[in-house]
Amino acid sequence: MSPSYADNIDKLVEDNYFHWEFNMRMKLARKGLLPQIIKPEFDQVSDRSTAEWKTNDLKALGVIAGD
Repeated sequence: MSPSYADNIDKLVEDNYFHWEFNMRMKLARKGLLPQIIKPEFDQVSDRSTAEWKTNDLKALGVIAGD
């Protein structure tokens, strides 16, 4: 898959945090990884396994770090 305009996010610098944060949240949402940066609300019945959560957490970190 070739990178698209939507995947091109400026690097985080001292004066672009709010713009960077919004774009990164949208990128993570498109990849289904937004829950990894939001406080998890586990319930007793459908608790995801720790291994699955850690895997998705590392994927989200890879996206944020720029793969």
